[in-house]
Amino acid sequence: MLHIFIIHSYITYLVAKEVIKYHQLDNSNCCFLYERGFRPSSPTADLMEVEIPFTHSPNKSFPVRYAFWKGWQELYKFDQYLKHLTKDRFFLLYTNQTGIDYILLFITHKHCRGFSFLEEGTNSYHRLDIMNQEINPAGYSTLNYKILMLFNYKGRLPLSKYFFAKGYNFAYGISNYSFPQFKRKILLPSPFVNEDDLPAYKNILVFDGMGELGLVSNESILSSLTEFIKMLKSMDVNEFWVKYHPEQVRNQNTLILYKNFFNTFSSNFTIHELPQSISLESIAGNCKLTDVNFFVFLSSIGLYAAQSGRKVYSLANLVLKHEPNYKKLIVSLPDVYKELITFL
Repeated sequence: MLHIFIIHSYITYLVAKEVIKYHQLDNSNCCFLYERGFRPSSPTADLMEVEIPFTHSPNKSFPVRYAFWKGWQELYKFDQYLKHLTKDRFFLLYTNQTGIDYILLFITHKHCRGFSFLEEGTNSYHRLDIMNQEINPAGYSTLNYKILMLFNYKGRLPLSKYFFAKGYNFAYGISNYSFPQFKRKILLPSPFVNEDDLPAYKNILVFDGMGELGLVSNESILSSLTEFIKMLKSMDVNEFWVKYHPEQVRNQNTLILYKNFFNTFSSNFTIHELPQSISLESIAGNCKLTDVNFFVFLSSIGLYAAQSGRKVYSLANLVLKHEPNYKKLIVSLPDVYKELITFL
């Protein structure tokens, strides 16, 4: 049996490794499929690591088209890819969600023997029904669209795509608060605790991808950052580190915008950029770093840093002053996030 893990962040990467330990799986029977440009800083011995060749956003690898026979061609290519990957073996899939087309094609393949959820961020802290019906509902599809979907992919894609499909085997969480009311939850040890030798990080500002998703404007973020910089000055903080979101790194225009903004304060602050290969969760869980503060907008790292005993502050209310619609995002946060994090 092959165990296939869909990995797109350090959280899913570290949780997947805990799943392997928990079940005492042989690395040679495991495969990490990396997506969204994620890649760990070092390979895992004897474990297959592959860049997944499919995308979901902004371009879908498996769109629904009127020329439905093109979908048959894409489905054939997918199954050939999976046959090569698995060497025609049965497999189990581990993923953070089931609302993505190519993940559903894994699950509906004849050799798939089930799927499980890996904890990954704040979405894992909502009940299954709340996530599927309120936070990320399946949406409405016309009859024509449903018929086309059936024709395109021969029934392999369900007519309603849910973030958390009900037919899961297990939900692997690392907190008592994660996967609330999931009937088959397995609680794993925190994968973030470590004693690595790291630089003396103290104040870390973490961006999320809300701007790239079109949920907040760059102008509102910059306005909130201006207030944030003033707060740091009043706290006698003159050095901090910045971690950009992967989507910002891919969007050079946005990245340059923020870098130019921070350059205007270079005479008063020493500002470092954290490389993408750095795991913020591992910084939060590092036993040798005793004085690390995190500043976030709505990033999941805020939740994990707070659970690791760090002081975490959110700039969300600063953004809200300039963008009232941002309140919807704040309200949708799980309760534990709002309890553990200080909103400036």
